[in-house]
Amino acid sequence: MADSKLVYYPIRFWGLDQLYQAKVKLNVADALSLKEYPGFSGVYSILNHPISNVHLLGDVVSISQKNKFIQYEIDDGTGTIQCYHWRPVEGSDQGMVVPELGNLVSVFGKLSEYNGKRQIRVLNIMMETDPNVEPMHWLEVVQLKRTVYSRAFVLSPGAERFGMGEDSTKEPLRVTVSSILLNILKQHPPFTLTQLRSDMELKERVIREVLSCEDGLKDVDRGLVGEELSTVIGGLAREGLLIRVTEEGVMGPSMEERYEVLVEEKHLCPSIVEFIKQKSPKTVHGVSESWIVDFVNQSHRNIPTSRILTAIDRLLKGTHNTSTPPNHWYRMS
Repeated sequence: MADSKLVYYPIRFWGLDQLYQAKVKLNVADALSLKEYPGFSGVYSILNHPISNVHLLGDVVSISQKNKFIQYEIDDGTGTIQCYHWRPVEGSDQGMVVPELGNLVSVFGKLSEYNGKRQIRVLNIMMETDPNVEPMHWLEVVQLKRTVYSRAFVLSPGAERFGMGEDSTKEPLRVTVSSILLNILKQHPPFTLTQLRSDMELKERVIREVLSCEDGLKDVDRGLVGEELSTVIGGLAREGLLIRVTEEGVMGPSMEERYEVLVEEKHLCPSIVEFIKQKSPKTVHGVSESWIVDFVNQSHRNIPTSRILTAIDRLLKGTHNTSTPPNHWYRMS
């Protein structure tokens, strides 16, 4: 469960956090122990800082050459982690840095999980030959833990003054209510927000589960949970946690505004594959990651970029696509 003393801000505030999208310098043990940011898949947290990209340093202790990628295992003395470096061209190492066993490397990449195991999708890898690099990395991590990572992300007074802030005393309850509601709605047929607001059976179930959860919530009663539930329902679509469906279940414009809980494999992966299939024959290098993100943003409102990148990661683990230049893909026949 999330730490009830921390405020986990909605995604619209993450750009105000200095660690968001930074290549966060960590030890391997730190990267393995990070918990997912409450309510988001593929995004992790240090306190309440949203973390996606990391910088690790370690010795290469295993290498596995695959047709589409090179799999490394690096060890820094605190633990080991698998790193997947996708080839620019299938079956070719052209343009890649390819270390050997025993080499000290800096790895920059995106944290993710596959089959329950933490891993890194490598964005860049650098050979390190300076003997001072390793102790300096360790010292910098220690310094960052003391001066940056140990301090929670707090919205500036200016942000709150302009009406962007949330009530921090209610935020832990809001996170809990949102998490419980989404878990229930994943098994729910398509719905409208009006239906959710008037569904007394759903309201009673959420209240019951919130009051019985062990999340460290204090001074919470039925009335307060009911108020937060109403607020959460109103924000689900705005926060990109739901996706609109037509009456037939096909994604697209709908006057009835029926929704389902957004699930990458169901709602994003098929449309991304179809997009790549249609566009890649018309390009030399395939479809770029940014092109895919733009396509999804144009097709569906308020989908967080982190959810789109998670869908791309899951596709890359299958056989649908293969990599060409960095962060470009084409559809396999």
